[in-house]
Amino acid sequence: MSYLTNSRRLFTDEELVNLREKQIQIKLDNEKYIAKHPELKAIISDLIAHLLEERPL
Repeated sequence: MSYLTNSRRLFTDEELVNLREKQIQIKLDNEKYIAKHPELKAIISDLIAHLLEERPL
């Protein structure tokens, strides 16, 4: 199955499989990085709290 746009193939089946595998690997790599850097949770939490306090009208 290929994705079509105006009867033209955007990706072959093989390209879609490769893309999906790459997406999965990137997600796993990101999760490993976040696990090695627990300070990121605190930074993100502080950022979100600040954004919610200072949100524009």
